[in-house]
Amino acid sequence: MIELCFQTAGVWELGIRGRMGLPQHVREVSLLRPPNLAEGRLYAVITPNAAQGNFDAEVLDTKGNCYLRLNGYRTVALSDGVDAESLKNLQTILSGEAALVA
Repeated sequence: MIELCFQTAGVWELGIRGRMGLPQHVREVSLLRPPNLAEGRLYAVITPNAAQGNFDAEVLDTKGNCYLRLNGYRTVALSDGVDAESLKNLQTILSGEAALVA
């Protein structure tokens, strides 16, 4: 579940900020219930905190039950950067201009 939070924050950071980051720091992790109790799929919901330069995240099931909280997650940018042309589709999706089709 922690990796789910890392990956979700990473996709957001890549699509919105145009940078690829790796985990650097987590201030606190709280396991609230075991994942085998999940009703439906589990999802990570991240909340960027621009003022502090970190993320908070929760792992929820489809009923809104919270399984894990991760506070104060920071990344460190990869030095190679990311090709801007390669990011266009992801940035379009994250900006709400495109609809995802399942």
